[in-house]
Order: sequence, then C-alpha cells, then structure tokens
Amino acid sequence: MGSMLRIAIVSANILLALFIFQNGFLLKRQEISATSSCSDAHAQPGETCWMSQQYNRTILILVDALRYDFLIPLDKPKSSESPEWFYQGQMKEVGKLIKSGKASIGTLLADPPTTTLQRLKALTTGTLPTFIDAGDNFSPDAAVNEDSFIYQAAQLGKNVTLFGDDTWLSLFPNKFSKSAAYDSFDINDLNSVDDKIAPKLEEEVKYSESSSIIIAHFLGVDHCGHKFGPSHPVMADTLRKMDRIISKTVESMKPTDLLIVIGDHGMTSTGDHGGESDNEIRAGILVHSKKHEIQLPKTSIHQIDIVPTISLLMGLPIPFSNLGTVIVEMFQRDLWEMAVGMNYEQVKRFAETYASQKNFGELHSHTARDSNTMEEQIKTMSRIQTLLRVAWTQFDDAYINVGLFSLIEAVFFLITNEEMSAGWIIYRTGCALLQAALLTDKTDSDGSARTMILMALAVSCLSSTISLAHRALRISLNSIVSARVIGLLFVVIHSICLFSNSFVVYEAQMIRYFLQGLILLIFIERLQLCQRPRKPYKISSMLKFTSQEQNLLIFMAIMLILRSEPMFHKCREEEIGCELYYPARQAGSLSRDAQVFRLLFCLVSLVTANFTVFKLYGSSENQARKSESIRILSAVSWILIAVIMLHSVFTSLVNDTNRANLTAQILLIASVACGIVSWREKNLSICAHFLLMPIYLLFGDGLTPAVITFIALSVMICNFVPKNSLPSVIALLIPFGFYHLGHSPVISSIPWHAAFVGIPGGAALRILPAIFVLVHLNFSAISPIFVISNSLDSSSQQFQSSLRLTETLILMTIRATFSCLAASIHRRHLMVWKIFAPKFIFECILTIAFFLTANLFSIFRKLKEWNNERRREKIQ
Repeated sequence: MGSMLRIAIVSANILLALFIFQNGFLLKRQEISATSSCSDAHAQPGETCWMSQQYNRTILILVDALRYDFLIPLDKPKSSESPEWFYQGQMKEVGKLIKSGKASIGTLLADPPTTTLQRLKALTTGTLPTFIDAGDNFSPDAAVNEDSFIYQAAQLGKNVTLFGDDTWLSLFPNKFSKSAAYDSFDINDLNSVDDKIAPKLEEEVKYSESSSIIIAHFLGVDHCGHKFGPSHPVMADTLRKMDRIISKTVESMKPTDLLIVIGDHGMTSTGDHGGESDNEIRAGILVHSKKHEIQLPKTSIHQIDIVPTISLLMGLPIPFSNLGTVIVEMFQRDLWEMAVGMNYEQVKRFAETYASQKNFGELHSHTARDSNTMEEQIKTMSRIQTLLRVAWTQFDDAYINVGLFSLIEAVFFLITNEEMSAGWIIYRTGCALLQAALLTDKTDSDGSARTMILMALAVSCLSSTISLAHRALRISLNSIVSARVIGLLFVVIHSICLFSNSFVVYEAQMIRYFLQGLILLIFIERLQLCQRPRKPYKISSMLKFTSQEQNLLIFMAIMLILRSEPMFHKCREEEIGCELYYPARQAGSLSRDAQVFRLLFCLVSLVTANFTVFKLYGSSENQARKSESIRILSAVSWILIAVIMLHSVFTSLVNDTNRANLTAQILLIASVACGIVSWREKNLSICAHFLLMPIYLLFGDGLTPAVITFIALSVMICNFVPKNSLPSVIALLIPFGFYHLGHSPVISSIPWHAAFVGIPGGAALRILPAIFVLVHLNFSAISPIFVISNSLDSSSQQFQSSLRLTETLILMTIRATFSCLAASIHRRHLMVWKIFAPKFIFECILTIAFFLTANLFSIFRKLKEWNNERRREKIQ
C-alpha cells in the first residue's frame, strides 16, 4: 500500500509541476476587445465610413491547404512519373486566366501555427496567433472576441454568406445572414462537403445580389493531403475539381464583383500541417476582377494583409487589432496613399492602446513619431508588427521557476526512497494542494502562494540532499562500474543533450546508439558473470553461456530491431539526407506495387506474431481444461488477422471508408471478447495479444510491423536485461519507441488519421477519436509498464517491481525536467518554437502518459494482491 501511495502522491506533484511550468512558458496573447468604428476616420469627403466601397461583392473562396505551387501554371507539362505531376499544372483553367492577365497569383505567408482555426482568426482579425493557440482547435468555445471584418460587415448591415467548413460558425456565431455549413472533422470525407457547397456557391454568385461578402470554404484538398499526401492521383482529381469551381465562379461573376481565392496554409510532402516549414506556411492567393486588372506583387504577402485590404475595398473600418498592411496593388493607383494612410492610423491607434494597457513603453517611441510618406508609414507598421511579435512571446518567470523547482524536488525525493510516513503524506499532499491552487487561481498578485511553495520545496530539497550525501559516502567503487550505473549515465547524458537543437533533431540516432551500447555492455557483463575467476573468457564457458536460454540469439534479435528503426522513422524538415521508407510513407504516396508489398510485409509480421504467441504461451498449467479454449482462440485469431488485412485493403487499395469502418468495429468487438475469455482463463499473454489487434488498426498496415517488433523488443529486453538495469533501459526504450512507431516531435506529425479508425468523422462523440490519437502517440510510454513487472507471483517480486517502477519514474522525471530547462533557457532562441517548445510538449505528453499508466498499474497490482489474500483466507 505504501509504494502505491508513494507513486500516486509524487506523480500528482510532478504532473502539477509540469502544468505550472506550461502555464508560465506557453502564454496566450492578451486580447483587446475594442472595435473600430466609422467615426474613427474619413478619408473622402461625404463618405459615412473610412473609404467608399470599391466593389459590390467580394467572393472569398478559401481552399483549405492550397499551397502556392498548386496554382502555378506550367509552360512545359511535368512527366507523369514525377511526384510533382499530381499537384502542379492540374488547375488548367486557372492557368489560362493567369496567362491571359485576367487573374494574378502570389504567395501568401501564414504565421505558424498553421492550424486551420488559427489561420481563420488571422484571416478575419489581422492578428498574430501564439504557439499555444493551436490547442484552441479542440476547444468547444472558440468564438472570436476581437474585432474582425465579419463583425464590421454585420455592424454596417451588410450581409455575409457562408458555405462550407462549420468552424466559421463556432468562430462567428450569429454573424452570417445565410449559411450552409458542414462538419469538417472527417478527413476521410474528400468530396461530400465540396460537392454540396459548389452548386450553392454558383447559384449565389449568379442569381443573388443580397450578399456583400460570400465566403466558400472547401475542404477536399486538405483532407486529400491528410489521407494520401500531395503526390497522389486523388490530389490531381481534387485540384481539377477546384479548378472547375473557380472557373464557373469567374463565369458567373458580375463586373462589380471581386474574386479572391486563398489557401489558409500549405502542406508538407506527407500532407500534414501545423508547423512552420516553407511548404506549410506558403499558401497561394489568386485575385480576379472584371472591373480592372490587378497585378499582385512578386514578393510574398503576409496572410494578415488580406484583412485591411478586404475591409477598405468593401467600405468597412479596418478591425481594431489588425496588424496587416494593406495590399496597395489591389486598389486603383490614386487610392494607394489614402489606403496606406488609413491603415497606418489604425495600426498606430491599436499600438498606442496596447502600449497603454500593457505598459509597453517601447511601442510609444514608434507611435510618437509621425510618418508622412507612404513608404515611411509601411516601414513603421512593419516595426510595430515586429515589436508586438516579441511582446506576444513573453513568459511568466515566476511560474516557470516554481514548475522547475517542483520537478527538481520531486526527483530528489524519489531518489532518497524514504518511507511514506504520515508526516510525508501530509507534507506532499499540502504541496499538491498549493500547486493546484496556483494553477486554478492565477490572481496570486502578492506572490504568497509561490513563496510558500518555494519555501516548502527548499526544505524538502535540503532534507533529501543530506540523506543522499550520507548514502554517497557508503558507495563502493565496484558498484559504480556496472552496466546499471552506465545505463543511468546514458539517460542523464541523453537528457543533457536536449539543450542542443541538433541533438533534438537527430535524437532518434542518439537514443539508438545509447540503447545498442547499453545492451552490448549488459551482454558482456553477463558473459563475464558466467566465467570462472581464474580463467576469464574460457571458450567452453562462453559457448555454454551463448547457448543457454538462447542468449546470443536474443542479443542479436534486440540489436537487429534497434537497427530497424530507420525503416519506420518519420523525417522532419531539419534532418538532412533523411529518407522515408515504404512503411513510414502514406499509402497514397506509394505505387500500387509498393502498396501490395507493404501489405504483404504487414501480413508476414502478423502471421509470425500470432504463431509465436500461441506457440510460446498457448499451453500452460491446467492443460486439460485450458487446451480446448486455447485451440478455439487460436482459430479465431487467424480469422481476426484476416479481418485486419481486409481493413488494410479497404483503407489502402480500395479506399472504401464505410467497409473499413465496419471491419474495424467487428475487429474491436471480437478482440475484446477474446481478450475477456483469455483473461478468465488466466492467460494474460494471449489476452494482451488480442487486445493489441485494434492497436494494429490505429497504426495502419505500414507501421503494424513496427508495433510488433517494439512489443517483441520489450519482451526480449525483459528476459535479457538484469532487473537492476531494467529502469534505465526502459527510460531509453520509451523515446526510442516514439520514433520507431513513426512519430516525430513536431506538431504536423500528430497522427490525426488514428481518430477515424472505425468511427465516422461526423460522429457526435469526440472523446473516442481523442483517445485513439493519444494511444497512438503514447503507445511507447504505455506498453513498457507491463514489461517492468512481468511476474506478480511472489511478494518479493512485487516489491522489486515497485522499486523498478519508482526508479523508472525518476529517470522519466529527470528527462522531463531537462526538457523544461532546455525550453526555458532557450526561450529567446531562434528555434524555440520550431524545435525546443514542440520537444518539451511531446516529452511532457509521454511523461504524463507513463505516470498515469504506472498509477493504474499500481492500483491493479494492489487489487490483485487483495483478491489473492481473500482467496487464501477462504481456503484456510
């Protein structure tokens, strides 16, 4: 009971410490709710608002994930064997418009994070998102509280019509006069939303004149990218469909209409987005008007520049918080200076308000000086934007320090391994309550709560330091030179390496090196232990060791699996020379032959795993009673493997979402039922085997071999590695598994496709998709828990299991602490939001998953102990 309580209370302290640090490091931008009004400026005599309306209607077509190069017309067609053929030069009607000079295209730079909700906010308010704002994509209350051109149009009685993505309705409730919005969550739905809104858009443009702004948000390109990647025939079909929609819109337009086609972000070569690589931030823009020719600048345009441009062209006040600079090329030349001047006054007005409210004196120095020429005004707006970018990445040092100090204290306390007396329980519970109070109530203006926490942590650290110093004096030299100590040293070195951006980028190779070196040392150590002292490395003894329990075979298998990681590795942008192999690629980016090969590789892996499990664990005690049920389960397992392969065929080759969902649901029900039968038969290995089958579906046919080899690696390590060295190996195995299972610490690599396995995208219940994504992401942190303690037969083994679990918790906390330290120290580093902040987030997610699983495992173990005791009492 004491060990379980110890793990639970200290885990709560550590998790609260991580959340406190996150609250100080990942701050949100403070919004200003003020709005612009027509009375703020009058550029033209007799006008009731800022400028006269230049167009009767603006048609804004937003093609989700429309990358700039998707719009470029090609003089010479690409070879059909080239990956670029599928997305370059497919929009032929758009190309004709561009070549004839009737339309102009440009590059639209999106500010990271390149998630859809943040892009829509920026495209309507002209503000800049912060890194943590990406989490708002999952918030049920995402309404925009700042000024926007949608709000301004509604205030002036202009009708705004919406077709497409229902995210707009959550951002701007009750602001649209007409809407036809559809769920955007299902990435498997490539056509239905676009097919529904295309005729509505054509009808609205051709026949209706009631709307001043028409917004049509198409999802097919984005969903196709997520599912297949850009280099796929389906992407070519989707782009050609968008080409036809744009062409029909141009034909239906009236002379007084303005058409703007934009992408909210781009996509990587794998179809993902969310980060800040060039392919993710470089979206496309196309403008067309029959009224006069528009030529966009050759230089890149910031996405927020759309906001003041649309506002002034439609005779609206520019939103109060806008930081974008008007695109003068979209105005008649005699209005350039007027448009820039009004934009400058608006940005200056916002900067002065922000500087006054937030006590930002440096902004005052820029707003105090008047800029008279258009060029000076543009430069001043650019400087203000740069200053505010810096201001919106401020940190709360007090919360960062409390979080870091709490983590360090928890590590010291766990290392001392002191008994959980009543005093310690009261003390640690009090610390947890103070931490929770600091998290829930951020009005600690006098700092009393923080002071109390820091004082309590300092006392605990001092006590732990004295205890550790006393123990250090009794450590012998022989105990230092061992695989166990070297393993601990490897974990510490790996944690220290998180301070280097290069080591973070190439972390997979570093961990692989550490694990291979540690396994080799353990192999040599075991080899030494089997020798007679007078004749070390005697050939006969070595042969006896290598043959005993297939030690050499297990060692070679472990090393082989460790070396196989590059096959499943998902490359990030900064990894030079990194190559994606078939298993790590999207099925859509592969040829039909490559897809078949990958399916066969998956089938061989599943067959081998199934055969091995029933061969090794199919017979046990009470053979006569169990053999019949095991034989039935064995037969059923082959049927379930056929169902897994059928699901892979429907997903990869046939692209039949409905049948894929049906097979996934059948597999889930059947595997859970078989798992329950195995549990009742007390065959935990076969139970785990059946419960893993739905996991294979989450990872897909490409990464199923990675899951199987990772499980095999975990089991072999459990049997090969000495129990005292197991915690350090597990602490390295968890991040290794993260990379081995096709993950990478970048936002764009989050496996969203796992959310739709067996679940229709339009389903109202969103908790299951979230669980699926988290299981996919944290599988390497969840599964090793059951490796740490593979036997619960005797009380001594249970005690040793508790010690190993505690030691692993220490090592996981050390790495999380160093990740937090690295993010804190490098918070002004150029690569903080590209490398250090994502690494901190993913490291914390893995740590939290491990801690939660460890506590559930401890509770389960204690319940099993109580159940066994009750049975013994009944027998007696």
